[in-house]
Amino acid sequence: MHHDVTIPAVVTLNFCKLTGSGLRRRSKLYPNNPPKDYEAAFDADTLWYDAIQMGNQLQLICPKLNNLTSSVRSAEYWIDDRPTSFLHIRFYYRYDVVFLRASSQRVRQVTIVIGSWRSQTNVAQRQSQLFAGLNTVITTQKDNKLDWIADFLCYHTHHHGLQGAIFMDNGSTLYSPKILHEILRQADLEATLVVSAPLKHGPVAPPVKSGVYREKYLQFALLNIVRLRYLSKARAVLNCDIDELVHTPKTTIFDLAVRNPLGLVVLPVIWRYSHPMDPDPTRQAAHRFKPCSRLAESCNTVKYCIAPKGLTSWLPWCWDAHWLSFPDLGNPLVLRLFAHHYVNRIINYIFKCISFIVYRQHTFRHCFSTTTAWKAHRRQPPSRGLVLDVEWQAALDAAFCQSSGAIAKEISIETDGCPL
Repeated sequence: MHHDVTIPAVVTLNFCKLTGSGLRRRSKLYPNNPPKDYEAAFDADTLWYDAIQMGNQLQLICPKLNNLTSSVRSAEYWIDDRPTSFLHIRFYYRYDVVFLRASSQRVRQVTIVIGSWRSQTNVAQRQSQLFAGLNTVITTQKDNKLDWIADFLCYHTHHHGLQGAIFMDNGSTLYSPKILHEILRQADLEATLVVSAPLKHGPVAPPVKSGVYREKYLQFALLNIVRLRYLSKARAVLNCDIDELVHTPKTTIFDLAVRNPLGLVVLPVIWRYSHPMDPDPTRQAAHRFKPCSRLAESCNTVKYCIAPKGLTSWLPWCWDAHWLSFPDLGNPLVLRLFAHHYVNRIINYIFKCISFIVYRQHTFRHCFSTTTAWKAHRRQPPSRGLVLDVEWQAALDAAFCQSSGAIAKEISIETDGCPL
C-alpha cells in the first residue's frame, strides 16, 4: 500500500486569472459574432491553469495564449520575490506551456507583472512517488453518478488490475471533491487523488468550412498537468472516460502497453447499449447489447494506454484525449501546418493501424446511456437492431457479480437475430 502524507485527498490547481489586467483571450475561430452561448463557455480570463517546478525550470500550463502571447513574452516574472528569466513558449494544439528559469531549490510562488498589473500563485512540485509502479487510470469528469464511478473502478480493478486513479473534477455541483474522493477510496486502490478544476471546460465549435477547431482547452491541459505532477513513474496509465470499459480478453490493457515496444497501445472505441426494460439502463453493467451491423458499432474514435517510462517518453509528446501530439515546429504557417496536419496525424494513424492489426480483438466499450446527456446525440438510444453480446455479458457478470444473462432472459432477447 502506497502512503504519502504530504499529498491530500484533493488538490487544487495553481491557476492565474487575468482579473484587473485589462487583458482577455480572444477566440481564434470566432473573434467576431460568435455563435449563441459560445462566449460564455470560452475561457477568456485564465492565464494559466497550473504552475509546476520541473528541476531548474518552471512550467506554466496555459490555455492557448492566442493574442496574449506577446504580453506573456514581455512580462516580468518573479520566483519567491526574486526576478527570474522568461525562457520560451512551447505551443501545442490545445494548450501552451511557458518556461521560466528556476533555481534548483524548491520554489513556492511565482509572480507575473504586466504593466501595473501583478498576480501571484503557488507552485506545485512533482510527486511522482505516489503512483510509482502502479497501473493507473485518469479521467476528467463532472456530475457523473457516483454509482457509475464505483462501477467503473470495480470493472477495471477486476479485469485489469487497476491500482491507482486520478480524477480531474471539472466543478461538479452534485457533490464535493471530498465526496468524490471517498468513492475512490472505497475502491480499495493503492493510490487515489482528486484534482479539483472548477474552470471553464470550453465550447465546442460548430463545423466551419476548413474543419472544426475546438477551443476547449481544459481537458487536454489537465491530462498533461497530472502527467507532469504525478505520473512519470507509473507503470502504465489508462486514459479513459467513466462511460468506457476496456475489453482485452486474456490480458490487461496495462500489460499490453508495457509489453508494446513503444509503450503505447491505441484501441478502437465501439458502442454498447442497454435495454429500455432494464431496471437501470444507465449503469455500465446493463450495456450488454451490440448493433447487428459491425459498421454501426464503431464510434469512429480511439483511446489509448501508455507506459510513461516507455520509448514515447523520449520525445516531447503531450497527451491528448485520443492520441499523442507533438508541439508546433515553429511560428511560420508552413511549419505549423506540417506539425499538425502531417507529423501528428500520420504518426498517430500509423500507431492506430498497427494496434488495430495486432490487437484487433481488444476494444474500449462505450456505454451509450451512461451519460449526463451533455451531448445531444446521446439522449435517445436505438430501439431496434440490437443483439445480445454474449462474450461481453460474461465479462460484465464476472466484474459485477450479476446472474449471467438474467436481464436478457427476462426480456426474451435472442442472440441470433435483431429483435430490438
